Amino acid sequence: GNGGTYPRHADLLAVDIDRATATKYIDRFIMYYIKTADKLQRTSTWLMNLDGGIDKLKAVVIEDSLGICNELEAQMDHIAATYQDEWATAVKTPEQKAKFKHFINSDEKDNVDLIEVRGQMKPALWDKEYAQPEIVESAATAETKWISFGSADKVPANGGATVKHGDYQIAVFNFAVTGEWYACQNLCPHKREMVLARGLTGDTKGIPQISCSIHKKSFSLQDGQGLSDSTYSIKTFDVDVRDGELFIALPADKDLEALNIRDKKKEGHVCGCSA
Repeated sequence: GNGGTYPRHADLLAVDIDRATATKYIDRFIMYYIKTADKLQRTSTWLMNLDGGIDKLKAVVIEDSLGICNELEAQMDHIAATYQDEWATAVKTPEQKAKFKHFINSDEKDNVDLIEVRGQMKPALWDKEYAQPEIVESAATAETKWISFGSADKVPANGGATVKHGDYQIAVFNFAVTGEWYACQNLCPHKREMVLARGLTGDTKGIPQISCSIHKKSFSLQDGQGLSDSTYSIKTFDVDVRDGELFIALPADKDLEALNIRDKKKEGHVCGCSA
């Protein structure tokens, strides 16, 4: 039935058939469903809404009442012949695998806080509430220096990536559609997780923004102000691309420290193995 939150008994399509015939009918059924169902519509709901119901389905996939069974089988054969395990392909293809590195300028891995539950390790839960650490004013206005982070091509178009700078993580974004670049702390101040580089980019009334991939807190990439919740804000940094090389203007380490954007494993948290 595949009814999701509304389970129901399956409908009987055919009886007393061999394995090859059963497979053929299932192939036809699946392709007919794919070609006629609404987006995200489950097979159970689709069949209930199908004009003629199970009798109509039997006529189409068993009796070939529409004369399309050969086409449906050919389409399924094509899908089977061209199928690939995309995750396996990514692991075996260096160019694809490189896209899943945590840092584009380092082979280091970010750490995940782990706890033991029933003899197995699992990611630790977040604390319920976090107070945004105070940023020292002198750090917020500190002088900066242009630092190279290698090829700008490693940052996906209209997406983000993470660069490593000592103990700090910086998120950098390529708004290819407008030709603009932005950078900010990778630490989301809401739950203090290093996730902003993997967030959703966009704009609000013309203001470029990044939305945290976990709880969708949105921040301006121009000045770091919280757009969805003024309780939180982030530190932004200037970006420049020169002859394909990525540069970010960053303060000295002592000033970065005062911004409270350090990697959590440097803040005294107990961390587990690398993710």
